[in-house]
Amino acid sequence: MFNYKVEKKVNRSTRKCKTAKKQEEEEEIKKVQEEYDKVDSCNLQKFSDFPLSRRTKHGLQNSGYHYPTEIQREAILFSLRGMDILGAAKTGSGKTLAFVVPVLECLWRQRWSSVDGLGALIISPTRELALQTYETFCKVGCMHDFSAALVIGGTDADYEKRRIGQSNLVVCTPGRLLQHMDENPLFDTTQLQIIVLDEADRILDLGFSAQLNAIIQNLPETRQTLLYSATQTKSVKDLARLSLKNPVYVSVHENSKFCTPERLKQNFVVCKEEDKLNYFWSFLRTHTKCKVLAFFTNCKQVRFVYEAFRRLQPGLTVLHLHGSMSLQKRVNVFKEFQRKKFVVMFSTDIAARGLDFPCVDWVIQVDCPADLAEYIHRSGRTARYNNKGRALLIVNPAQTIFIEHLKEKRIPISEIQINYEKFLNIQTKLQTFCSQDPDFHSICSRALVAYCKSLHFAKNKEIFNMEKIDLEALAKSMGLFSVPRMRFLRNVNKKVHLVDGSLSEEKQPSDEMVHVPDIQNETKHELDSDEDSDFLKVKKHDVFNVMGQEDNFNVPNFQMSNDISKKKLITRASKVKKMNKKNIQLNQKIIFTEDDYNCNDELKEMQRSEEAGSSESYIELAKKRLKEADEIDKKVHRERSRMIKRERLLKKKLKKAEKRHRQLPLSHFEEENGESDSASEAEQEPDLSWLPDPDKVYKYPEEEVVVPDVQLKRKTQKNLKEKEIETKKKKMTNSKCMGELTLEDQEAFALSLLEM
Repeated sequence: MFNYKVEKKVNRSTRKCKTAKKQEEEEEIKKVQEEYDKVDSCNLQKFSDFPLSRRTKHGLQNSGYHYPTEIQREAILFSLRGMDILGAAKTGSGKTLAFVVPVLECLWRQRWSSVDGLGALIISPTRELALQTYETFCKVGCMHDFSAALVIGGTDADYEKRRIGQSNLVVCTPGRLLQHMDENPLFDTTQLQIIVLDEADRILDLGFSAQLNAIIQNLPETRQTLLYSATQTKSVKDLARLSLKNPVYVSVHENSKFCTPERLKQNFVVCKEEDKLNYFWSFLRTHTKCKVLAFFTNCKQVRFVYEAFRRLQPGLTVLHLHGSMSLQKRVNVFKEFQRKKFVVMFSTDIAARGLDFPCVDWVIQVDCPADLAEYIHRSGRTARYNNKGRALLIVNPAQTIFIEHLKEKRIPISEIQINYEKFLNIQTKLQTFCSQDPDFHSICSRALVAYCKSLHFAKNKEIFNMEKIDLEALAKSMGLFSVPRMRFLRNVNKKVHLVDGSLSEEKQPSDEMVHVPDIQNETKHELDSDEDSDFLKVKKHDVFNVMGQEDNFNVPNFQMSNDISKKKLITRASKVKKMNKKNIQLNQKIIFTEDDYNCNDELKEMQRSEEAGSSESYIELAKKRLKEADEIDKKVHRERSRMIKRERLLKKKLKKAEKRHRQLPLSHFEEENGESDSASEAEQEPDLSWLPDPDKVYKYPEEEVVVPDVQLKRKTQKNLKEKEIETKKKKMTNSKCMGELTLEDQEAFALSLLEM
């Protein structure tokens, strides 16, 4: 009874504590909500001055966030009041924390728990940015009781399905989120309170537009939406898709002198396309005590430069990051680059948005960015949170137009001249790597093809023009001995013009610099020479220089494309048929010997004889020969069986004679001996006279029979044995010729016969 009373008292005390905590939280929520409208953003100098919960303030203090930035000071207040926000600020100004705090406060005000399900959704364009956002939520919201989940590609989807239904806050990428919406019945978004789009202009871009439209259809209409980016979109179509309600546009740096950070020093270098790698290598060799981040256009270029510089050993750690890597490798490289001081990382635009790398000294854009927004995000990886940083852009002479566009958009950038005294050439080393390692050669050729393809399909042809690039020199600078095959350049710049009254096929600069051998068309021309439909062809234009005279004609200018005269595609099967029609023998193996002419004559005779005789006659002859051979084999087998039977009968007779011990007259033995001798001779020499002559059957030519020495020796030995046996028989008959033999003499005589 005593224990039961104690347990009752404990339960009552815990219930009282819980009710007291609930009352305190409710009072705190009321006080905080009352301060939202009273507070002015100009008076907020610290995070402790904000109308926030004690748990959020404690998490900010432990994470080291004491003083807010301009975007945080303006955006947090509007978002706490429940408004939709379009937040735009310079790179490195703290936009992540500007939406982390309102999300935590929104769930705290409604006393959200794991039973309530999903309350907040944060969508990021890349996995690395989602991971970074998830870590900030864990740091700042460590004192709250919310459950957070990171849902990105490259992880186990089945493991996420079981736990995503109990999470209150989900940080995700668009692809994996849409997968859970379609496949996971436990994932419910009906009670969603707030959604955040980090790097909203990238998510609203064409690359994610289809996924985003499908995601928005599954979300409830009554929600709060926050959009943040350094280059915020203002298009009505994009905002209408998200169904924003009276959004507040917060842009703290809109009226500033420059749209990039003030402590960021920006420069550019004009360099030929074939000298880019040499300049970049010489730059790294002179900046070994720096942290460098280099950007390229595609994954294959990143891999090529990483493999080349890793072998050349520039004097600092070399890393690479691109989208085709696995998730674990990407996370490891991301953390290693954050941790190390003297390191260079080659990356695509996957690292251009939102990622916070501490203490980056240089951001080098080896390839020109596609637009101004991409340039701003790339260069924004340095000079973050009022720190110093430098950005360098490498352009070729045809891309100097992009520098003018940058200056028009309030971006301060100045030119730097190349110091050729410190300029290093790595072309010969790359060529040795390509010749020694075929894998490196394939990586190099793929990188060149991918770079040319990105230039060819770029939208802005004023900046990205394939005609102004010397591909042969570019290939040699990358270590290749020739330009690889590029299928997308097959029918480029092949046009016939009528200009100034003269018919001429104009060769553009790209035709001289880009040499793409069209092997298929050459073989087509050779095979179709007999079957060309155009029997009239123009060999030479303006033979008598009539059209060159200006006063004679005024022909209007027009263009003719090669699309009119298209040749049919020829497959391998059609080629083989045409070759067979011409009686050309394919796939023949010729063996050359010393007696070439004799062998060729013999082969021709054999072929003629085989062609003369039909296949049916040959089969009939073979059948006849087989039948004759079968009959001969049967007869030989019969004779052998008869000989074996005779031997067995003789042995039985001798055994019976020994057992009976009969005295037989000498004449009887002589008769038996004669019979046995004749039998033995018959056994030794069977009668084969009935066999047919093989020369007549097989029609062999008559040749002299040469008996080898071994057969002669065997025959002489047989004759000697026969003579010895005959002499022994004569001696026995002479000695015992008269009278009857005794039993002992008969036994001795029989034994002697057996021994013979």
